[in-house]
Amino acid sequence: MHRNPVVLSALTGAVVMIDDFEIAGPRWHAFAQAAARSGLGACRVFPLRLTERPLGALAVFTTDPWNSRPRDNAFGQSLADLAAIALWMSDVDVRSGAATIAAQHILASRTTIEQAGGVIAELDQVDIDSAMQALAARAQDRGVTVAQYSEHVVEDLGFR
Repeated sequence: MHRNPVVLSALTGAVVMIDDFEIAGPRWHAFAQAAARSGLGACRVFPLRLTERPLGALAVFTTDPWNSRPRDNAFGQSLADLAAIALWMSDVDVRSGAATIAAQHILASRTTIEQAGGVIAELDQVDIDSAMQALAARAQDRGVTVAQYSEHVVEDLGFR
């Protein structure tokens, strides 16, 4: 059983409500006592969910009992939903950045391979298709990738 309402909400996706830390039930007794000693009066914990999958929780604390003045639970859940979207979007940015870096690496490798193919075609006096086949065969013979072999060819024309 969880003794922390934030952990419970984060794991289960449930809204947890403690209306008054001074009269909290036994489940939240230790948590409520610690919060009250810190000058807090109540809390609502709203789950951060993405397609019904819990991602975390947003805790809203008050210094007075929750129902001592009008408070909108829908607003708290809206903030939690926005936080979940922001977390998901930051993950998209990371994935997008990784994909961009991978694409740039592939393009750079492809450029180097084409340059190496051109070097071989020119120096061996063969057509580009034959040069690319030779490039692939030589890389395989040496146990390296075509991109790795191409880097050596471009750096040292005598390497081929």
